Amino acid sequence: MMKKLVLHFDLNRTILMSDVAGGRSMENTLNYLLAECTYGQVQGDEWVCVSNEPSLAPPAPSLVTYKRFVDTLYPYQSMHGEADALNHVKAFNKAQKKKRTALQSAFTSGPGYPIAAAYDHVLSSLYFPDGPLRNAAKAAAATMADCGLKEAWGDGRYYILPSFLHLLFHIEHHPTVDVKVVFRTFGQDIVEVANEINFLVEGRHPLFPGRYLSPSMRLEPPYATFYRDGFGADGTVLALNTLEKVPFQASNTANSPAEFYASSIEPAVSIVRGFNAVHSTIQTMLSTRSVIALRDYWEWWSTHAEHAEYGKLLLVDPAFPSVFFDDHVEERPYCGRARRSNWRRRSVSSRQGAFSPSSGAVLCHH
Repeated sequence: MMKKLVLHFDLNRTILMSDVAGGRSMENTLNYLLAECTYGQVQGDEWVCVSNEPSLAPPAPSLVTYKRFVDTLYPYQSMHGEADALNHVKAFNKAQKKKRTALQSAFTSGPGYPIAAAYDHVLSSLYFPDGPLRNAAKAAAATMADCGLKEAWGDGRYYILPSFLHLLFHIEHHPTVDVKVVFRTFGQDIVEVANEINFLVEGRHPLFPGRYLSPSMRLEPPYATFYRDGFGADGTVLALNTLEKVPFQASNTANSPAEFYASSIEPAVSIVRGFNAVHSTIQTMLSTRSVIALRDYWEWWSTHAEHAEYGKLLLVDPAFPSVFFDDHVEERPYCGRARRSNWRRRSVSSRQGAFSPSSGAVLCHH
């Protein structure tokens, strides 16, 4: 019997070097990523760069990254379950995020100028090789309607990182492991990712001309979209056959998802509530396909100060080992152990074995 493995991949800043949902271009995104791994000293209300090059660990324990400095300078608020504070928190966090984004997106042209050479090097690596491959990308872009993929290829740049495309070829017919891929995003990038994968399946991708990815790796509907309105098991909804999300409003009730999708122009949207039902729905999607996509609920995370326990939900079945790749993992994901029968959560540290199969299932947020 083949082993099973489920790989969850965030899109923005993980396999795509852009962040449309966060309002960042490729250049902005690179600056943000470098701000996460460049360290300096805080002197009053200023940050002074100490790093000579980006690094995962600080050159000295007292140093902090520019990203953390800016985040501390403009902290978020959290509604903490107080519905009447929702509108205030949404407006406040939106304004704070705008300030954070402006500073972090201009990092190497400001206080991060000492590592500007690293920015130039990484940016140059995100272009198709000059010549036939880049020309092929531009020619393919000319045939597309306006979208992020068209913009990237039209500029001669990658959309999905080549390393991830190589991974798809590696796992399509793995001899010993049945690998499933789940794309996760807060944004609206799923359709464009599906379009690029189609180029692989059809043997028309500029990087892999004449090489065909297995049709089983094609990303196709139905997709599904999360809605979150509570921290317990019954506070999670999954809507199948849509990428449209329920507006997050103070007036929302437990019936809001059903009411919203009942009035949707999209046909045949079905919703389930609760960890058991959500998990079963995702497993059903994976039972007939190798690749699926889920849209996560950014509003729940944003209005709770982007704390890990309100982020992307990962329900893990020990029969299907799962790995989640996300650029926010460095912020320390929240993990809670849950019983498969009722998904009652209790907090544990990942170092205590949160992924032990003995407990049934695991609830994690990224």
